[in-house]
Amino acid sequence: MKIAYYLHWNDVPESGVIKKIVHQITQWMNFDLDVKIFLLTQNENWNSASIEIPFEARIYSNNLNRLINSYALVNQINTWSPDLIYTRYDLYNPVLELLIKIPMVMEINTDDLTEYSRGGFFRQLYNNLTRKHYLKMPNGLIFVTEEIAERRHFKIGKKIKIISNGIEMQLYTVLPPPKNQYPNLVFIGTEGQLWHGTDKIKALAQMFPNWLFHIIGNSSQQGMIRKDNIVYYPFLSKHDYQQIMAIADVAIGTLALHRIDMNQACPLKVREYLAYGLPVIIGYEDMDLKGFDGVLQIANTPNNIYDYKEQIDEFVNQWMGKRINPQQLSIDAKEKEFERMEFFKEIVEQRKTTV
Repeated sequence: MKIAYYLHWNDVPESGVIKKIVHQITQWMNFDLDVKIFLLTQNENWNSASIEIPFEARIYSNNLNRLINSYALVNQINTWSPDLIYTRYDLYNPVLELLIKIPMVMEINTDDLTEYSRGGFFRQLYNNLTRKHYLKMPNGLIFVTEEIAERRHFKIGKKIKIISNGIEMQLYTVLPPPKNQYPNLVFIGTEGQLWHGTDKIKALAQMFPNWLFHIIGNSSQQGMIRKDNIVYYPFLSKHDYQQIMAIADVAIGTLALHRIDMNQACPLKVREYLAYGLPVIIGYEDMDLKGFDGVLQIANTPNNIYDYKEQIDEFVNQWMGKRINPQQLSIDAKEKEFERMEFFKEIVEQRKTTV
């Protein structure tokens, strides 16, 4: 089976989303699928990008140029003649209508109505006016959580599948436990994402002045900066942030998902923490991690770090100098991507019977 992965993405090639996509596609290729990424982007770093997956990138500089490059990319997809197109929900691009004869599966990672309500009036208006038509294009929808799939505005009669995020466990080794005199905690995120709750991590640093916090992912920053008991880092390579995880006792996941009206998530960064053996504090529900001793789930509320101060203190001190066993968790990508591949087959076969 040939799969064209269509993607509109303006972040750097080293971003977490691209990492997830590369991990996904690597698994598909292990199942003998022929896969190629067709990327539309404004980010010129893609001119010199090096990723392990075959890709075609079209870089645009303005709206007119975006339209021209969209047509060129769609023509490349049609010429490549895939059996299926895989894509992620994005603002509707009318040029994609030219691919309507090819079966399509769309991945939905968040509630678009909430997401675009924070992105400016015109983006929100455009999404609200076009989303129903856009969602008619794919033959199947894959949601990362039950919560998103159950929202009324996604109940449109499409074939659906719920598959949470996974990682390639064979690429990770549990790090040796650190021997710190005081707890070290690490967080990896993206600057400006309110739901990550980095402001809450700063508040935790004030609550626990003897702990050292490492915050990775400040894109506007050059080099390492320390302020009191917080060390800030720019985007780091896997090799570089692994060295910081090696000295961390506990990792921190998203703490403010309530800010985008969501309660469930399955972020890759948390799975990566766990694969390295780090216990984790999260402020949301993750079905893959439910009931696991090495995860402290606190309430998804504005005051969660204050309400759970004692539990956080106890958890960090309990796990200081220890590692968890990630093999006890169902976070490996291989099983999840096998489910996705089976869904692809269903969609292709369904399309054949309806044409």
